[in-house]
Amino acid sequence: MHSSFPNKVTAVVLAGGGPDDPLAQAAGVSAKALVPVAGRPLAAHVLTALRDSDAVARTILVGPESPAFEGLSDVTIQGGRLFSDSVALGLGAALALGGHSRILLCTADLPWLTGAAIDRFVAAGGADLNYPVIPAEAAMAAFPEQKRTFVKLRQGRFTGGNLALLNARIVPDVLLLADRFFRARKNPLALSALFGIETVLALLRGRADITRLEERLSALLGASVQAVITPDASLGADLDRPDQLTGALASASGK
Repeated sequence: MHSSFPNKVTAVVLAGGGPDDPLAQAAGVSAKALVPVAGRPLAAHVLTALRDSDAVARTILVGPESPAFEGLSDVTIQGGRLFSDSVALGLGAALALGGHSRILLCTADLPWLTGAAIDRFVAAGGADLNYPVIPAEAAMAAFPEQKRTFVKLRQGRFTGGNLALLNARIVPDVLLLADRFFRARKNPLALSALFGIETVLALLRGRADITRLEERLSALLGASVQAVITPDASLGADLDRPDQLTGALASASGK
């Protein structure tokens, strides 16, 4: 066991997106995870990064099976119809296997992800639920060709990552809260009731404070929440659009 990570994690890779996914359609494959990037399926890049991570002890792939994934995951299960279904299936599998107190959720569309970046995120995450946030300057410097959505906060402009690190004991609470967010996502009044009107107004005005947001989410979840500010832009540099399959993707082979 690596001395830097006495408490290793179980990684759950969310590799949904069937043949109707725009990226899968553009590439002519049956699932987004199988889209070829620098000569390998998209999900293989993420699975390799997790294998290279000192923090990860075991990997569960929630998505399609492929010979290209052999030796890169310990368990493969089919994903659900919705993204939320796949999250629940993956977390359920991690709990059923047991053995590790923390679970790392990761999407399969991060071709530039590295084991070192994963290790830095896991090492920095000290709360029950940890989420990476990347300063706009770091994201644009590392991936200037990518179009990202940035949120203005008191501490600066940030974009979110595609990972989450959580304590296994809060999985039921996370799933319940995620369901509440999903139901309220298109209803401003419901979101205001969930977050509090002051929080919503602060977000809209670009005056929200990271610490206050952590405190609000911690109260909603009943567990500690941490926004991990990181310059590792690869944690959020995902591949979503067909136009991204040209040009810049060649860099995935030399990440």
